Amino acid sequence: MVFLVSQLVMAFLVAVSGQMGSWNDDFEFSTYLEENHQFRLYWSHLDDDVIDIGMEANTTGWIAVGLSPNGGMENSDIMLGWVDDDGSVTLQDRYTGDSMSTPALDDEDHLTLIEGEQEDGITRIRFQRTRTLDCDDTSGHDMAVAQGTSRVIYAWNDDDGDADDADSINYHGANQRGSQSVNLWYGEGDAVDLEDDVDYFDLTLTNWSVSSNETTYICKIFELPSFDDTQHAVMFEPLIEDGNEGTVHHALMYLCPEDSINGTINDTHQEVCDEFDTNMPHPDCRDSSLQWAWAVGGGSHYFPEEAGLPLSGDSQFHYAFLEVHYDNPERRSDIVDSSGIRVWYTPTLRENDVAVLWFGARVSPSGQFMVPGTITTYTGFCSAECTETLPSDGVTAFASFLHAHTAGYAISLRHVRDGVELEPLEINEHYDFDYQQTTTLNETVDLLPGDRFIVECTYDTTDRDEMVLAGLGSREEMCVAFVYVYPAPDFYYCTSTFEPAAANQWLDDAYYEGYWDINGSHTINNTVYNYNIETLMTYSQIDRPSEYPPVLWKYVGGYWNSEMEGAAEFYERFWNNDTYSGRTTLCMDSVRSFGLLQKNTTFEEEFGEFEEYCTDSCGCEESSTTEEPESEDTDSEDTDSEDTEESTLDDDDEDNGMLIAVIVLVVVLVIAIGVIVYLVMRNMKLEKAVGSGTGLEKGLHVPQSSEAIPEAGTSTKK
Repeated sequence: MVFLVSQLVMAFLVAVSGQMGSWNDDFEFSTYLEENHQFRLYWSHLDDDVIDIGMEANTTGWIAVGLSPNGGMENSDIMLGWVDDDGSVTLQDRYTGDSMSTPALDDEDHLTLIEGEQEDGITRIRFQRTRTLDCDDTSGHDMAVAQGTSRVIYAWNDDDGDADDADSINYHGANQRGSQSVNLWYGEGDAVDLEDDVDYFDLTLTNWSVSSNETTYICKIFELPSFDDTQHAVMFEPLIEDGNEGTVHHALMYLCPEDSINGTINDTHQEVCDEFDTNMPHPDCRDSSLQWAWAVGGGSHYFPEEAGLPLSGDSQFHYAFLEVHYDNPERRSDIVDSSGIRVWYTPTLRENDVAVLWFGARVSPSGQFMVPGTITTYTGFCSAECTETLPSDGVTAFASFLHAHTAGYAISLRHVRDGVELEPLEINEHYDFDYQQTTTLNETVDLLPGDRFIVECTYDTTDRDEMVLAGLGSREEMCVAFVYVYPAPDFYYCTSTFEPAAANQWLDDAYYEGYWDINGSHTINNTVYNYNIETLMTYSQIDRPSEYPPVLWKYVGGYWNSEMEGAAEFYERFWNNDTYSGRTTLCMDSVRSFGLLQKNTTFEEEFGEFEEYCTDSCGCEESSTTEEPESEDTDSEDTDSEDTEESTLDDDDEDNGMLIAVIVLVVVLVIAIGVIVYLVMRNMKLEKAVGSGTGLEKGLHVPQSSEAIPEAGTSTKK
């Protein structure tokens, strides 16, 4: 009944207010920001770093959008305007400070009004601004359009403002405002015209009763429709059951090798997939190649018109493994779900086969963990040795999907070739766990044999009290980048993780510095015995502290002393101290036909020094490389010394010039006198020699030591 009433209200609003979406054809991208479709945002990317923005709301008063650091109103960059009854348009550049007060007018207006209109109760305003900030702007009032996810805030009111009164903007109220994550940088991807003979099949869970646990992963195996000839999947459409949009967080679909199927597949083969030893599906299936990835906020995923994903027929794709992640922070027990995916396919094969490559950090709690109470960046990488298996002409990347969990703050996928970093495939400066999407690249990118890749994940653990481990749960972490490419290569998976020896040494050293311990207990004959690392080592229960790694801490009361001075800095030693630089890389192909390629190495061994790509719109230093910088104190001292020396030279420049001139004059006079004396003496000597009848014999002075004469091609430097 409630749903019916809401639909009637929506129909009434549309009927009396006019049609939203009138500018759909005028912009590259658009999306509703408000769930009842009362506010719509449009945008296009123009040349010279300009973004063209349109805002549209169901009101005849003022409307506004803003860029926020976190989705709140504080410290936001606001763009607000209205259309007067006479058709004149007002657009204002405003900002907020640390409070929730009315946005203030910016001292400098960085917006260019293009047009505006008010029609059938709907207000539309179009304007332009730069995506990045003015490099000379030091006001702090403006925000750049973030690469990746932008936190967009919006609001509207039924009354106009007054262009002559900065305080005339009436409060929007609690129901005419909101916040939404939007990818303004890369856009949402374009729809592609599908073939006339397309058809579809659905892969969904069946009436699954979602657990009251905060996080649950459900897995199900499907046998795909069987065709004699290979088909091409050309579009994946998420099917999220109505009412469960806030619970179904993400879904992954893997190719499941036929040799991992045990018995007949039926609709009951859906289970909690956290425990592979006891549940269907077989773990080998999950280790196979990812075919599709979707997360909350994403939409349908179209493949390029020249590529499709092969299935059935002579392909390897006959069984699919679907993994659905439920996020249930309210721990509800009344949710039943049948969400999944709709696969659109065609018998008309396209030119290329699609595949997905997996880069980043291996999901291993012993090899990826972050300490609480800090902001840190974890780096996973792929070596050249692994990508040498790519075709000689390389592959074409056309889309990517960056993935982390709730501690994730920013992610980037970097690309290095022959000692030079190319433009990153994707950057998300403000990663949002609740808004993830497959990003269609603005331009396709060639990936060649020998290329190297870096996935950097920045985590914010300042609100955590315990170690953050790699894992499947929302409170655990991942650092993964999926890249869609064609034609399909054999190469599939390339990750890195802490080398066990490096992780163990770090744990040992961190313990002896006092940064962690355990507080366990054990009951024997009704007597409780408490123990810590020192106790266990005293009684020879363990040989070294690292025998209790963070993955075991939840069983023995392990804790990290995040408040202790130097705790956060000690974790950073994984990245700036050679003692802990060891990494283990893992590489495999799509069906593991050549098995695993695993080796122990370091980032330095794999990458050395390389020229970094400049992502700063205001320019980077000319010689930016990966060479490890000196400490801040040293840099500061050096800078201060250089500044002092330069200042001294500037102040004494005139005096030094005069002193040098005097010295030069004296030297010239001395030389002149010396030459005159020499010539006089020589003349006297010649006259004496002529008078005695002897002459001067020409010759060379030969050194007595042969070492004084270096042979050609040698050096006298010792």
